[in-house]
Amino acid sequence: ERLQTAIRESDALGRKGEDEFLILLSELITGDDDTPTEQKTNMIRKNIAIVVNRISECLSRPFNIQGQKFYVRASIGVSICPNDADSAQAMLEHADSAMYHAKETGRGRCVFYNNELHKRQERRLAMDSQLRLAMEKGEFVLQYQPIIEVIKGKGTIVGVEALLRWNHRIDGLLEPAAFLGIAE
Repeated sequence: ERLQTAIRESDALGRKGEDEFLILLSELITGDDDTPTEQKTNMIRKNIAIVVNRISECLSRPFNIQGQKFYVRASIGVSICPNDADSAQAMLEHADSAMYHAKETGRGRCVFYNNELHKRQERRLAMDSQLRLAMEKGEFVLQYQPIIEVIKGKGTIVGVEALLRWNHRIDGLLEPAAFLGIAE
């Protein structure tokens, strides 16, 4: 109900999942066909930003459920048609990709889809597949790094730190920073 108050009459609101909603914004541009493309794109982005701000404002008020206040923030992904996608399915996928990027970079943000997000998602999917295969093939190894205590110029090994590495068949030995975020 609250989201419905944030959008315009010409827009459509639908529920995608438990905590995901789709909003189709229409009539984002005014003017004629002679308006330069860049100017149209800027106008569209400006009008989207207005709606996004209204959504954020309406969700910033607490929800009162059984006498308890709950606060939510929306992570919003935006895909612009026809600039970003040539089909409804691609538009949904791109908006979804932008939304997940918004969540990763700090909840309560709005991210517009761009080709770099698409490339990043493709790399993540490829890495995910490679990680599963690496698990099956036993490509993960532990390396031990000594912990040395230095007293009066003399070093003594007092322990070791176990470091996980991925012995990648193409890229060689990879540190966790290269794969841990995807593995989790």
